[in-house]
Amino acid sequence: MIVSDDAEALALDGKENFEFKPKEEKNNNAEGTGGTLCAYELERLTRIQRNQQIMQNMGIDVLGSTINGMNKKSKKRPLSSSLRTLRRSVETKILRRSTRTRTARQNGNEGADGEQNKSLEEIPEEEDQEEGEELFETSAVWYYCEQRQRQEQHKPPPTLPSSPPSPPPPSLSSSVFLRGYKEANEKKLVDQSIKKGYYSIDEGRNYGLIAAAGDGGIVSIFSSASDLLLSYKAHQGWCANAQFVNNRNNVLATAGGMDGTIALWNIASVEVKKQTPTLQTRNTDMHEAGVFSLNVFNENSIFTASKDRSVCSSRITEDGQLKVLRRFDDFHSGVVKCVKARSEDVFATCGNDGIVAIWDTRDSKARPVHHIENAHGGCAVNFVEWNVEGDINQIVTSAFDDSINLWDVRRVDGGKLHRFNAHKHPRVQKHKMLYCPAFTFNGRAIVTAGEGTSALTIYDIENKSKVCSGDIGFDSTTLTCLSGGRVAAANKREISIFLPIVC
Repeated sequence: MIVSDDAEALALDGKENFEFKPKEEKNNNAEGTGGTLCAYELERLTRIQRNQQIMQNMGIDVLGSTINGMNKKSKKRPLSSSLRTLRRSVETKILRRSTRTRTARQNGNEGADGEQNKSLEEIPEEEDQEEGEELFETSAVWYYCEQRQRQEQHKPPPTLPSSPPSPPPPSLSSSVFLRGYKEANEKKLVDQSIKKGYYSIDEGRNYGLIAAAGDGGIVSIFSSASDLLLSYKAHQGWCANAQFVNNRNNVLATAGGMDGTIALWNIASVEVKKQTPTLQTRNTDMHEAGVFSLNVFNENSIFTASKDRSVCSSRITEDGQLKVLRRFDDFHSGVVKCVKARSEDVFATCGNDGIVAIWDTRDSKARPVHHIENAHGGCAVNFVEWNVEGDINQIVTSAFDDSINLWDVRRVDGGKLHRFNAHKHPRVQKHKMLYCPAFTFNGRAIVTAGEGTSALTIYDIENKSKVCSGDIGFDSTTLTCLSGGRVAAANKREISIFLPIVC
């Protein structure tokens, strides 16, 4: 291009369109098409102006904006936060071949296409979206279960013994009886994120996993070798229960004692950033207040009890959601502290009103089929448990008094079979501790903690007597019976495993 000595060409963004600006020092009075331009340049500017007028008449003003307003930046529509994030991520990635080609092609378009190319750059296209980083990854729980399964599959077949086999250990149903417990020679189950303690313990029978729920909404999952595989915050506030769902691989049900929600988790995978299991579903409208108790029966039935005085019978649907089947909220007059199921239809509840109630969902009435008033002399009843391995018509209850009561739910006269109170400490006058007795030894015995005793106490159901009390060094905040006659007892953030002593 030829330009006179008295004008300087200003190129914008490397484009072929130029703006002519007369030099100030030579002729300040020469403007636009002043006499300082040669005849060719004047003729060219005349053609440009004529073409500009024609394009404006056609409704096209791109050329005009290019010539007259090149130094003005076009206003861009502000991007949303999601588009800005995506654009930043795309700009920092290594361009694929298709992206490099398209970028070069767009940058090569000049003139009127320049503005169009800018707007195209702002629109995220599917082709530009690389496969992002994985949101989920396989959890340590899954790897542990897979390893256990492989070990079981590759066990060598049993060989024929050269000598007569030794007699098997006596079964729990024979003449032997439980005489005590001893601590297992394995390390304790510890999660440092727990501050006050655990409130529930459950065992997954397939691979020996142990799940514990505690304060801060924390759920801990341990291996059978006492290794902490997973720890995460499942709820706001404290977590009342964490229980494995039978026959549904890797599914854990939890209840929020403060946030009032019920959640189902797939513990086989975790979110990469948060390291929390995959949330399968969270029900927020089943109860209007904190859920104080959750009990899973088999693979589909879930029973919950709440601070709002209601009890719900729910079912896990085929797509993994929670569906409420029956709701009972007009019977208990206070907080319902515990719910335990004997079957998919029959369950028991207890609470602050001092009532123990037996329910059957097959009954159309919204009332229990049997209930016991003042089960513990007017005290709030904290726990109820069925004797599922022994006499299935028996339940045991504990309260804010010094007794553990054994009941037969078939008896219409109240059904109390016996009152055990030898587990208490003589100097404790007012009981504040929540302790949950459990049936053990095929339903032939009851094991419980006792406030101020730092011991586990065993009761013989048949003889209705105390067998023994053994010092374990702490008052357990919760305990549960595991497979093989073992007992797991929690001492704040630590869980100890105890083995049965029989003779």
